[in-house]
Amino acid sequence: MSELSSRFRGAFKSHFTAWSVVWDVLCSVAAVYLIHRNLPHWLDRGDAPQNMALYLSLAALAMGCLVSYRRANGLRTEGSWVRPGEEEHHVALLFGEVLASLAVIGLLLVPPVVYAAVQAPAALAPSAAGALVLGVNTALIALASTAVFFLLSGYTLGSEGYSVFAWVVVVLGFSRSEVAERVTEGFASLPMVPASAIGSAVGLLSRIFTPPIEELIKSSMAGSWTGSGLFLAQCALISAFALCLSAVIVSRWGKYSRRERREVRAQERATASSGGVGAA
Repeated sequence: MSELSSRFRGAFKSHFTAWSVVWDVLCSVAAVYLIHRNLPHWLDRGDAPQNMALYLSLAALAMGCLVSYRRANGLRTEGSWVRPGEEEHHVALLFGEVLASLAVIGLLLVPPVVYAAVQAPAALAPSAAGALVLGVNTALIALASTAVFFLLSGYTLGSEGYSVFAWVVVVLGFSRSEVAERVTEGFASLPMVPASAIGSAVGLLSRIFTPPIEELIKSSMAGSWTGSGLFLAQCALISAFALCLSAVIVSRWGKYSRRERREVRAQERATASSGGVGAA
């Protein structure tokens, strides 16, 4: 636990001492500005609660992608606050980074939430249940984004291709209901190609292998989890799987796996000890 706490503090401090945190702050300020600009129109139309939930969910998605993308890729740079290849506690390093990312995202979401609560408290939480749905869904959206980016962008191969793939997975999770339709339209002009079948297959795959961000946003706007239990479970399972797989991959960084490194160190100590005895 102390190692995890140390890694969390190190990652948290590292993030807020990097110049890139300016983009995170600007994203948070932009969320406040957009709410400020659109709030009067929402109140006039009477759909402020749904739009407020939508904006806060989108802000969580944007910040979750930006923060976790930079934290994951930052560990691969020479200017990283820690040298992963020489790290002894990779799992603690991974979860320390994840917890730091979630803490940063939470801090960045405070300004728009506080602004909305002050300007239109009834719009932010029309009921206790609606506030709970929005809060849990926002946390799940941030967690799912973080899990995907840490797995695909930072802890597999040192290639930007995996970063691009992580963006694709998150974007597909944001627009899952449209994937099948867009693919079908794309293949419709090709002769002798079962466009509808291909579109349905791609849509099914996207719903299986992407976090259900779209459905979480929709349930946030509705203020209810009715019919969304499966999506909540899927988001939690995808996040847990991605983080656990990341932990396994991270534990194999360096020349040896964690178990092999312990054996090598034990052999080195035994050799040094026997050498000292022989010299005596």
